[in-house]
Amino acid sequence: MVALDLHSNRPVARQGRVETGHTCNALLRWRGTPWQDQRFDLSRGRTGGEDTEFFFRLARRGAVYAPADAAVLEPVAPSRLQMRWLVRRRFRMGQSHASIAYDAPHRAAVFCTALAKAGFCLGAWLIAPSRLRRRFWMLRGVLHCGVCAGCLSLRQPALYGG
Repeated sequence: MVALDLHSNRPVARQGRVETGHTCNALLRWRGTPWQDQRFDLSRGRTGGEDTEFFFRLARRGAVYAPADAAVLEPVAPSRLQMRWLVRRRFRMGQSHASIAYDAPHRAAVFCTALAKAGFCLGAWLIAPSRLRRRFWMLRGVLHCGVCAGCLSLRQPALYGG
């Protein structure tokens, strides 16, 4: 867990632009913006990913995100230290990432890209020189499989709540 830093969230910039955020550490300008009527999708409360989908939606309305050097620290529950939980979460994270696709042609493109990435991860997993690297490539591949599932609108697993 520690070597792969599996419980950290860091903003990812693609082509110099941060596309989404995490509610654990976000500050938004709200008044006078074209997204002030937007709210979290409450149906994602037990699956997670509501922040990812929300921030992608705001970005489509013009929001621009900038990372800051600020940290939020919280303990990790013992149940979240199991590979089984991490696999389920990575898959669901991929499903949430699929919300970047705003229409059918974009969804098809995101699906094809994720499928290719999943195939690459499988190959990397097969030739990985250590158990640690195999776990890394397996979890990365599961994430991309989750993106494919999200593009197909498959049901998301409930990770939180009762």
